[in-house]
Amino acid sequence: MPIDDRVIAISATFTAEALRPALEFWTKELGLDYEVRFAGYNQVFQELLDPGGLFAGNRYGINVVLVRADDWPEGGAPEFLDALEGYRAVAPLIVVECPGSRGALPARPSRRHYWISDVTELYPVREIHDPHGDELGHVPYTDEYFAALATAIARKVHALRTPPFKVIALDCDETLWGGICGEDGFY
Repeated sequence: MPIDDRVIAISATFTAEALRPALEFWTKELGLDYEVRFAGYNQVFQELLDPGGLFAGNRYGINVVLVRADDWPEGGAPEFLDALEGYRAVAPLIVVECPGSRGALPARPSRRHYWISDVTELYPVREIHDPHGDELGHVPYTDEYFAALATAIARKVHALRTPPFKVIALDCDETLWGGICGEDGFY
């Protein structure tokens, strides 16, 4: 598989490029040989449904959607959930519900996708929102929150792409527990 086919492709309802430094740091630290690429600004629906888009061409990578309910008109979630159901790309899809003033999505679609819903539960962040950055460039979060968000995404990518450890412990007399097991049988 060509190395340039290993991509973490990200599409967001807001400006999300501030994720790049922390996400590239974690992919390097975790030994994940992925390039980070971003879709155009606020192109979530297009990326989910376009058969010629960044997501569709990402055969050996991971696709990530970052959504914030504040970025849609009131009641925009059903269209998003329909677009998720229409997603047909080969790469796994991670959906991240990002915090906003309107809260979370009202419902989740099928279990075909991987969800991250509360990053701050794993990584408490003192200041999440950056109102000034949101107003000027639709960059709604602080650097600290973007780092936490990148860490959560990297962990999910690592979990999806790294085989789990498998262990068989044999003849562990007096090693893992007191007493003998194999030679005498169990009582």
